[in-house]
Amino acid sequence: MYSVAKSIAQPYCALLLIAAWGLLLLARHNPVNWRRFVLPWMAWLGLVLLSIPIVSQYVCGTLEAGFPPPRQLPIQVDALVVLGGGLQPPDQFLVSSVVTSGTLRRCISAAEVYRRCGDIPVVCCGGPTLDGQVKLSEAEVMRDCLVSMQVPAERIILEKKSRNTRENAMYAAEILQRNSLQDVALITSARHMSRAVSCFKAVGIDVSPLPCSHRLNVLPAACLTSWIPSARSLSAANGAMQEWLGIVWYKIRGWT
Repeated sequence: MYSVAKSIAQPYCALLLIAAWGLLLLARHNPVNWRRFVLPWMAWLGLVLLSIPIVSQYVCGTLEAGFPPPRQLPIQVDALVVLGGGLQPPDQFLVSSVVTSGTLRRCISAAEVYRRCGDIPVVCCGGPTLDGQVKLSEAEVMRDCLVSMQVPAERIILEKKSRNTRENAMYAAEILQRNSLQDVALITSARHMSRAVSCFKAVGIDVSPLPCSHRLNVLPAACLTSWIPSARSLSAANGAMQEWLGIVWYKIRGWT
């Protein structure tokens, strides 16, 4: 019961309840024009549904189910390609940019795969994505992160021009072809892997996906907390829906 009460008492869940109470109070005034309440109630209901952990799990599963955590590495790997997932800009405490949690997970996965595969090149992809706020590109910050994890700097190849997944694939393909690297393992988040693999195929590179940062958790439907809305579940569902929009947009543009 404590976990249930704790979930209900969180600010996000409490605000949803207050918003519903406010809409009900407004509806008590006579005469009531119910058509005025259709859109607010639909918006509220949409937020609630996407915030329910078991619903959020299903939304994430539409992207991640095809790329479960790898149980073993590909038999032959000539190079690793790691896609950037964003940077945190410098502030009064940070002298320079650092990787976000998503990028950090990709770097951790890359360092682990490097240690298991042996002395192979690691291609870090990502340009200056913070609109001039940083001196270093994503690839350079990722390199520093990998070096701190005992990946030799001389084995890291930087791709510092790309601004999106399509350009990740285009510029990484140039590097791979220039260095005659054919058997490539691709590291990015599980949610992002479908679009990333399609982009690499579009430029003639077949990759072995090594997804990380899975959001898909197995939640029992019988557990009460699986049905209590949370901001964390909404964030995961929101990220999945943004990725689906990206997939559709890339299809429309003919990039995949």
